[in-house]
Amino acid sequence: MKTAQVSGDKIIIKEVDDVCLDGRRGAIVNVLGCGLCGSDIVKFREKIVHDGAVLGHEIVAVIDEIDSDTSFKKGDKIVTSHHIPCGECVYCRHGNVSMCEHFKSTNIRPGGFSEKVFVSEEHLKNVAHLVPEDMTDEEISFYEPLGCCIRAIKRCNLIEGDKVLVIGLGSIGLLMGEGIKAMGYKVYGCDLIEERIALGNKLGIESYNSLIAGVNLGGVNLGVLTQYL
Repeated sequence: MKTAQVSGDKIIIKEVDDVCLDGRRGAIVNVLGCGLCGSDIVKFREKIVHDGAVLGHEIVAVIDEIDSDTSFKKGDKIVTSHHIPCGECVYCRHGNVSMCEHFKSTNIRPGGFSEKVFVSEEHLKNVAHLVPEDMTDEEISFYEPLGCCIRAIKRCNLIEGDKVLVIGLGSIGLLMGEGIKAMGYKVYGCDLIEERIALGNKLGIESYNSLIAGVNLGGVNLGVLTQYL
């Protein structure tokens, strides 16, 4: 199978042996697509990952082989998160699941930028879901980043009547804005790129150019920075 691997300052396509169950519980899935997360870019650009690493975790895939106690079966189209919190450690109990050691140790193997991926039984039982028939692969690929946005919004402890400014209207900023709006809060957005501003307004996020002076929002209760600096 083909994988996209880190190699110095490049990403190379490398043929490797197909992943298989080899007696493990879980599933082998054929990856239909994988989103490019900002964390993937940071890991590559800042050389945080080693050569041979396969990045990517926002996968949409079809089950090719499975040995599981779940109701999933061969041919199912699924989406899954890559990490799984234990739910029991001090970090999980305080809502800081990304600090959980088990969360950090779990992943899809070898990584999303691969033709085939091993998804463990624990993933299937806890964080994998069937893709609704009325959703495209592109739409459902935002499952994991949207989940990150929803978790962040909930942690802000907003109350009725609060107004929020989203700074940066890239994919995460737009997801954040739509999530805030869906929860019933007034949301504004700002960016420097006119196409993003237009899309924000189209999606119901009152959006402005950050360089235009004189915009009066009447004060906001929270500012959300979604740009990587």
